[in-house]
Amino acid sequence: YKTIIGIASIEAVLLAILLSNVLSYMRLSNEQQLQDRVETTATLFVTTTKDAVISYDLASLESFAEEIMKNPGMVYARVLDAENNILAERSRIDLNQHDLNEDLNIQSVTDSIYDSQANIDVDDINYGKVQIGIDISSLQNLESQAQRHGMTLAAIEMGLVALFSFILGYYLTRQLSELTQAARK
Repeated sequence: YKTIIGIASIEAVLLAILLSNVLSYMRLSNEQQLQDRVETTATLFVTTTKDAVISYDLASLESFAEEIMKNPGMVYARVLDAENNILAERSRIDLNQHDLNEDLNIQSVTDSIYDSQANIDVDDINYGKVQIGIDISSLQNLESQAQRHGMTLAAIEMGLVALFSFILGYYLTRQLSELTQAARK
């Protein structure tokens, strides 16, 4: 039993380290991909809207906002002027009920919407900014599923290690018991 407990303890520690590293790597990888996607989308939106903001072409801005909303996972797109007046806006949610503070990482997201913004600058003069929101609920669900599956696999693996350790321990102690009896005879 001491051998089984010892092996199981060592296995639990090593498995916890492995599982923690794998989940951490997955989380960092997903966060980097999301960050890249958000930055690219915001940069493209700035590039697309820059001339329309400078010329105050509201019809084009509305059209650009409508187009960006066709991207998968987009929750809202907004174009603001330098005084934070809304020039164009499209949304799948009520933005009056949504906190539009920029999220810096996935852990700071509390509402499943990754909020980001980018300034519209030309020759160091700010003409406004764009704000976008991307739904990350599927990413959060994927991380939760991976965590649950990892824990389930770890529990199954711990059970199998305990079972095999018990079988091996029984086999070895039986052989040692027979050897002890033969030595006594």
